[in-house]
Amino acid sequence: MMVNIFPYIFVIGEKLELVHKTPVDDVPGAICPYQGRVLIGIGKNLRIYDLGKKKLLRKCENKVCLLA
Repeated sequence: MMVNIFPYIFVIGEKLELVHKTPVDDVPGAICPYQGRVLIGIGKNLRIYDLGKKKLLRKCENKVCLLA
C-alpha cells in the first residue's frame, strides 16, 4: 500500500503552502517534531525525516519490535 505525506509550510500572516508530497510504504500512525526534523511512526517502523527540496529525506529508521 502506497500512501503519501504532504508537508506544508506556514507563511506568517498569509497561508499554508504545500511543499511537496512524499510516498511512504505504510500508513503513518503518528507525526511529531524532533530536533528540527520530523519523527514519523509508519507501520512497525519509527523514522526521522528531514525536509528536502523535492521530498522528505529519510535520515534514520528503527524497526520496532514489541514483545507481548
